[in-house]
Amino acid sequence: MACSQIPREIEIEDSKYKLQNLIDLLCERPDLQMKSPAITAIIDGKCKTLYMQMVASIEEKTRENLSKTLIELGLKDGTEINVADVTTPSTITLKLKFPQDNNASQ
Repeated sequence: MACSQIPREIEIEDSKYKLQNLIDLLCERPDLQMKSPAITAIIDGKCKTLYMQMVASIEEKTRENLSKTLIELGLKDGTEINVADVTTPSTITLKLKFPQDNNASQ
């Protein structure tokens, strides 16, 4: 367990947040400052590549995801995403934190 990585929470501002907004956030946040993040997630038990800029063929296939909301992509509050970037030596795990005002579960 010494090598396990504790996911960092990342706040999602609203439920209409698009994947492009998330990528912009990863690039703009002072504690992350990524350049071209590649994002994967486990959705319905399957590992899905949501966006990857560095490989042209994958970028072409995942480009349409940029304009989709995180919810349309199957991401929800508590979902963990894996982000790889040239600025970090290893993939980092981020846990999505959605606004709670829309959720009745308390």
